[in-house]
Amino acid sequence: MQFPQTVDNNKNNERKDENNYTENEVTCQSPTNEIQKVESIESTMHNNELDSDTILRNNPALRPLQLKENELVFNRLRQHICQKWLLQLEKAKQTIFGHENSKEHIQCIIKWIEFIKQNTDVDEYMVSQIKREFNYWSAILNRIVVVIRFSAGRGLAFRGHNEVIGSSNSGNYLGMLELLTQFDPVLKQHIDTFANIGKGNVNYLSKTICEELIDIMSQKVLTHIITEYWGIIVDLTPDNSHVDQLSVIFRYYLNGHVYERFFCFLQIKGHDGKSLITDILDLLERYDIDITSCQGQAYDNASNMSGKYSGLQARVIERSELAFYIPCAGHSLNLVGQCSVSECINSINYFGVLQSLYSFFVASTHRWDLLKGNHATLKRLSDTRWSSLCHIAEDTEEKSDTRHETLCLLNKITKLEFAFMAVHWHHILKRFNAVSKFLRKVELDLHTASSMLLSLIDFVKNLQNDLTKFENESKNLARLLKKTIRIRTEER
Repeated sequence: MQFPQTVDNNKNNERKDENNYTENEVTCQSPTNEIQKVESIESTMHNNELDSDTILRNNPALRPLQLKENELVFNRLRQHICQKWLLQLEKAKQTIFGHENSKEHIQCIIKWIEFIKQNTDVDEYMVSQIKREFNYWSAILNRIVVVIRFSAGRGLAFRGHNEVIGSSNSGNYLGMLELLTQFDPVLKQHIDTFANIGKGNVNYLSKTICEELIDIMSQKVLTHIITEYWGIIVDLTPDNSHVDQLSVIFRYYLNGHVYERFFCFLQIKGHDGKSLITDILDLLERYDIDITSCQGQAYDNASNMSGKYSGLQARVIERSELAFYIPCAGHSLNLVGQCSVSECINSINYFGVLQSLYSFFVASTHRWDLLKGNHATLKRLSDTRWSSLCHIAEDTEEKSDTRHETLCLLNKITKLEFAFMAVHWHHILKRFNAVSKFLRKVELDLHTASSMLLSLIDFVKNLQNDLTKFENESKNLARLLKKTIRIRTEER
């Protein structure tokens, strides 16, 4: 029967051990150590916005402070924490009072009071402010776009050596904007405010914005060029860097007028009909242009363009049956003239002498000045031209090779055959040139072009009846040439 008593004794021993442990733990903790513990968790209390009772109750390290025996230490810790909080509150008051008395705060309060007196809400004020900004920048962009259109329409260079507003080397674009500031107060205020402020600031005056506006305007022009029905004109035009490219021109009818507009330069990969049609189709697809709307095509007479089976015109007709091919009338007329000259040996000699005359005068600036001094050019017949040759032939300061070449040219041009060919071709080429210029008109139609070519054929045929007239004119010209040379010789 000793067993229950033993259990009671064990329980009593455990209670004594627990009480001894608690008393020893409380005894070993001094007030200074407790203050340090509280200070270590002070930041946690402040950040989490917890009161001291919650912190002391939930923190195991401070449980002994909840005992009645440590009530004095507990009160001292509360007083220490309160003192620190009061000190921080005093500093916060000083900061707040300093802000309330600052110039920025007072200005904001004045603006706020003025805003309240207007009886408007914030949304309306923000909308009105956005409208003012929108109207301002729209006005600036309108002026910039007008300058860009003016310069681009006349082919003027935009940029200069620098982008400094006020510099004489800033280019036409910035120079025109500076000029407008003398008459436009809005643009003047904008340039005075935003000129030369560097990168990272919005002013719409930089070359980047200018190039973007040019690109946007060019895209708009390209979309305006293409109408419902159009024709295409292409020609191979290599540039100075020897890059093969096609000049693409669209011909269209709009509001009672016919227009021909340059579209773009298209770099090509080959000269055969298959490569050309591939490049043109890629171009049309890029700008969303349907080739079935093509109603005509005009190229030169090269086989890769005009070929009936594998030329470019045949491949376009495969995709648009109404795209009839019409050879370039001006190019065809030039080919006819070249072939006509090549059929007559006297004509070949005549134009050979003219080419030699041109090369002779162009080879030296001194000779060209002599030609200009006689008020003559190599584009028309003139007896004063031969005077220049006589002067060179008799000038002892000229080299012997030059004088010999001059004498050879004089012997050729003083012959009756040369004078006859000069009179004959003068009449033909005068009419030929007039027809060629007429065929370049944009408003020209097929019927008018055919009529002009037929009239030129009739004119050349009728020249056979004027051989006696040409003979008399050539004799008079030959006498005049010999007389001019004799007079120049006697003067020397």
